[in-house]
Amino acid sequence: MQALVRNELHHYDPGDIAGDRNASEGQANDSETLGYAQITPLGLRSFELKYPQLKAFLTAKGYIGSGHEQKALEDPSCVPMIVGAKLQSIADFYKKSHDKITGAPNVPITAKTLAYAYNADVYYNPNNSKLPDFHANVLPKAKDAEKLRGYEKAYPTGDLRVLSKSVHVQNIESQYKFLH
Repeated sequence: MQALVRNELHHYDPGDIAGDRNASEGQANDSETLGYAQITPLGLRSFELKYPQLKAFLTAKGYIGSGHEQKALEDPSCVPMIVGAKLQSIADFYKKSHDKITGAPNVPITAKTLAYAYNADVYYNPNNSKLPDFHANVLPKAKDAEKLRGYEKAYPTGDLRVLSKSVHVQNIESQYKFLH
């Protein structure tokens, strides 16, 4: 969790600054990532519905009512619970998802697969199983450009070829090494 958050802070950019400024003014978009964990208010709201422990934690800290998600996302003391809920949400999703690349009945839950899901960034050509051209694309509007080429996001998956190409996973691993 520390490496995930440290990575989000390390890659904090002007767009993130603007989003957090809007949040502090009560004007953030529900689908804009905010705060230290870079999670959307909409995402946090869904975590609160799934995980009553998170809802109780935020309520006890005074985060209730309209717009409380924006404020909670800006509070560093809430980060561990929010990131924990995000990771649990990913694990729950993986338990019921077929692996898009390998076809396995579910995706393995590992540090790498959890990190990858936090920001899946690898695309591939689904029409060429021999040379699927796994590659990371972290550019803005990557999904649109890849779709024009006939490529898809390699998610959900635990395929090691995908995880080894992920810039996001590599960044998390670098942050983890820095912390340890």
